[in-house]
Amino acid sequence: MTYDRIPGFFSDQYDMALEYSGWPVPWSRVAFRSDPADGKYVAFYLADRRVVGGANVNVRGANEHVQALIRSAQPVDASRLEDPNVELAELSIGQLSKNASRSALT
Repeated sequence: MTYDRIPGFFSDQYDMALEYSGWPVPWSRVAFRSDPADGKYVAFYLADRRVVGGANVNVRGANEHVQALIRSAQPVDASRLEDPNVELAELSIGQLSKNASRSALT
């Protein structure tokens, strides 16, 4: 069996909930979904158009999608990551189902 867990952490302090996944070294761009100044956003760390890390602040449920995008290692259109009208599930759904199929085999 292969150990393929993505590194990460979470913290809930006062009115802030933070989840972080990945090891984005190196990264070349950060794509923000929503404005960080608003206190509710997802940041995607990209290298060669691939998501290598992500942080979500006060956006519950985003972490599983961030991890699916990291695992896929597929190029992603940064403008779709940044567009709040594009559901995160839409971006990662294919990757989640592939990962579920792979897990069922091991």
